[in-house]
Amino acid sequence: MNAEKKSWTESYGMNFDPVSHSVNTDPAYFELEREKIFKKSWINICRIDELSEPGSFVVKEIEVWRTSVVITRDPAGKLHAFHNSCRHRGNKIVMSGAKQAGLARGFMCVFHGWTYDLAGKLTYVPDEEAFCKKLDHDDLSLKAISIDVWRGFVFLNLQTPPAQSLVEFLGEWGRRTSEYPFETMKAYVRYSVTAACNWKIFMDAFQEGYHVCTLHRKGAYKPFASKENPFAHMYDLELFPSGHRRFSFPANLEFEPTFSTQLAMKFAPSNIYGYNESAGGVGGVNRAGRKDWAFDLGIVFPNTQFLLGNGWFLYYNYWPIAVDKTRFEARYYLLPASNAAERVSIENSEAALRDVLQEDFCTVEDTQASLKSGAISHMQLSDEEVSCRFNYDLIDRLVRVGES
Repeated sequence: MNAEKKSWTESYGMNFDPVSHSVNTDPAYFELEREKIFKKSWINICRIDELSEPGSFVVKEIEVWRTSVVITRDPAGKLHAFHNSCRHRGNKIVMSGAKQAGLARGFMCVFHGWTYDLAGKLTYVPDEEAFCKKLDHDDLSLKAISIDVWRGFVFLNLQTPPAQSLVEFLGEWGRRTSEYPFETMKAYVRYSVTAACNWKIFMDAFQEGYHVCTLHRKGAYKPFASKENPFAHMYDLELFPSGHRRFSFPANLEFEPTFSTQLAMKFAPSNIYGYNESAGGVGGVNRAGRKDWAFDLGIVFPNTQFLLGNGWFLYYNYWPIAVDKTRFEARYYLLPASNAAERVSIENSEAALRDVLQEDFCTVEDTQASLKSGAISHMQLSDEEVSCRFNYDLIDRLVRVGES
């Protein structure tokens, strides 16, 4: 570290003290995260392209909320979100074994036939006269969940009404990123992995570049680390009080890809390593305007992450299931292919992503398993891991709100 440069950690009022690992192993702490963070935040659920036309629906299991949700687009095009629970006796209106996405005209609970339209209104009750007391269909609509959309990303909030709007929640991070061309790209690949680790440990594996020079030495080291920046140090970091954060990741402009990757880059700009021409012309990223720019990494607190490049972006969700269990979902968006050569180029990029993700996955369960002995009680975080430290600090403050 340059002695004349103040560390990122110190610049944001933090210190270099060890961070306790108990926050990743304590079930009681996990329950406080559930109540004080996840139940009070806007949580990204999906992209709008999963609900592309009237009649579309998507079912999502949100374990950290202890609920299943149904998101719909009604015939007028309006989005709705509900608890996936019939108002009669609580059975799921879309059963676990049924189709979890597609088109529908409404939903019928298979238990007793109570039926709802896409706006959640109760439309039919078999043998309704047997209830003796007249049922109020409006009052027995599916339980609604607050929903809003930002730049094609669908967010839900369990609070009624939410403490702040989605735009207010995204704040300065949203304004910084607002010009990025999300809508020009389409999803080409999706990954989902459930791992035996805490959600923060999973996220830690993806929010710093310190591991690139070792864990990714065979694949993703040379594209980013250069002679001038051998440890791939980040630049232009911003940590926002809300918990959102972003930084720019460096590119090695002298990197020479393999022949297959060079060929792929020749036929399409949407390649995860095709950043040599990407320093300008992309809004909402690379605020410093550097030529040695690979991508911006952004996190929307608490559990959504973006890697924003030129002609591509990655979109991750870290879903807490238990104190030591997490579901990771990744989506890879690129500029649409217009011919066979561009589609082959995209396949090359998908393969590169797959290899890097597999390397990242290999650490998270071992980390969690090693903590069970209690031998390692604290983690030592460098200045390049400041995003991890910032996350732990903020979560701890929120979890301890109201404690004497």
